[in-house]
Amino acid sequence: MIRSFLNKKLSEEDERRIIENIFRGPSAGFSQGVEILVLKGDERESVYELWGEKAKRRAEYPLSEGIEKAPLVIVFFVSKKRYEERYMRRDKDHYIADNSWPAPFWFIDAGMSILLGLLSSVDAGLGALFTGIKNAEKLHEKFGVPSSYTSVGILSIGYTDPNYRSHTRIQRRELEDCTHYGRW
Repeated sequence: MIRSFLNKKLSEEDERRIIENIFRGPSAGFSQGVEILVLKGDERESVYELWGEKAKRRAEYPLSEGIEKAPLVIVFFVSKKRYEERYMRRDKDHYIADNSWPAPFWFIDAGMSILLGLLSSVDAGLGALFTGIKNAEKLHEKFGVPSSYTSVGILSIGYTDPNYRSHTRIQRRELEDCTHYGRW
C-alpha cells in the first residue's frame, strides 16, 4: 500500500470505474449493505482533520503529508440492519434463525468491496492505501451519516509519488508458512 501520492487529479473515467467496481463484489444474500462516501478536493481535508490538527498530524506521523495528497478518498460504511432485514425474509430465515451470525457478513462484504477498490486502483496504474478511521462519531456527525451505518475504513487513491520508499522492514511471509494443504 502506498503512503505518498502526487497531488494530481484522477481522470473521471478511472474514478468512475473504481467506484463501479467497488459495488461489483459479492453481497451476502444480495443485501447490498455497503455504502461509500466519496471525497475530493477540499472535502478530503475534513477526513484528515479527524486525525488532529495538521501540524500535530505531521509531527506524530510524518507520512501523513504524502497520504493527504491523494486526490480521491473513499470512506466505507456498512449497514448491519440491511443484512438482518434480508436474512429475516422467508428465503433466508432458516439460515440465521437465532441471529447468531457465523461471521458478520456486512464486514466481509465491506472487505470485498475495499479489495475491489484497491485492485481497480492498481489496474488503473494508481496507488492506494486503506486505513482505519479515527473518531468515527465525529466523522458520522460531520458528514451526516445515519446512525444505522458503521464506518469501516478509508481508501485513499492517487498517483504514486515516484520518490516514495516504504519505511517498513517487515517482509511478506513465505507461502509455505501460511498455506496448508489437506491438513494443518
